[in-house]
Amino acid sequence: MASVFTDWTEQHSDDYGKKPIIVGHDVHERSMFTDDGLADLLDRYPREKLSVYTMGDDPENWRSFVHGDPGDLSGAELLDAVKNGRIWFNLRAANHELDDYRELCDELFGELD
Repeated sequence: MASVFTDWTEQHSDDYGKKPIIVGHDVHERSMFTDDGLADLLDRYPREKLSVYTMGDDPENWRSFVHGDPGDLSGAELLDAVKNGRIWFNLRAANHELDDYRELCDELFGELD
């Protein structure tokens, strides 16, 4: 299997754990991160753990953020809301909830080992 990291060098290995490093990857090219993949993620992620927030116009004013409820909207409808409004989701520990995201994390951290 090819490496997830596209430009890992010996210098990165030397610096890992000692200072911040920037490494290219191809994770964003996987189908799980397409619009359909993200809609599927939102459909499968436990609703009781999905945090929904709207934002005001000032990104530094955290008090303007309002916690919301995803209701019974589909993943595609939720993704559309993100694309068209000042809304964001927090999917805490998706890798603990969904096997494909767990596998991705295992792959990433496995390469770092």
